[in-house]
Amino acid sequence: MKKNRPLTLKEKRRNLVIKWLLYLLVMAVSFVIMTVSGSIIPLFHIPIAICFAIYEKNELTASFMGLLCGLFTDAACGKLFGFNGVLLTVVCMVASLLFLYVLRHNIVNFLIVNSATTIILGLLDYLFFYAMWSTDVNGRIFVFYTLLPMALTIAVSPFIWVAFRLINKRFGPRREHFMAEQSDDIVRE
Repeated sequence: MKKNRPLTLKEKRRNLVIKWLLYLLVMAVSFVIMTVSGSIIPLFHIPIAICFAIYEKNELTASFMGLLCGLFTDAACGKLFGFNGVLLTVVCMVASLLFLYVLRHNIVNFLIVNSATTIILGLLDYLFFYAMWSTDVNGRIFVFYTLLPMALTIAVSPFIWVAFRLINKRFGPRREHFMAEQSDDIVRE
C-alpha cells in the first residue's frame, strides 16, 4: 500500500510542466480540428478557456489563457483578430473569480457558465458581423453559423471538462489535510 507523502519540490515542478504541456496539447489539437474541418464545428476554445478559469487559482493566468484561446478562435474562424480574445479575457477573469469565491468546482456550474458564455459570444458575433450589416436576409446564417456551432460547443464541453479535471487531478497541486490531536494534558485558565 502506497503511503501518501508530500511531494518534493522536484516532483511538483515536474507535475507542473507535464500539466501545462497537456493543457497546450489539448489547445493545439482543438485548434487543428477547428482549422482543418470545413464543416460546421464546435468552438472548442470557449470551454477550454472556462476550464482554465476554473482550475487555475490566479485570475491573471485565467485572463491570459482566455486571451490566448480567444485569439486562437479568431484565427481558426477567420473573424476580426481580437474580437473573441477581448471577450474571453473578460469572461475568464469573471469566471475565475466566481469559481474562486462563489461557485463550487462541479460540472453543473461549469455547464451553466459555459452555456451562458457560448450563447453571449455567439449572439454578439452574429450581431456585429451579420445582423448589423443586414446580410442575413432569410436567417440561414443565424441557424447554420451561429446556432449549430453554439449547440455543438455546449454538447462537447462536458468532455473537455472531464479531460481538464483528469489532468488537474493527476498533475495539479495536491491538498494536504492535517488533523489536530487533542490532549487532555492542556491546562486552560
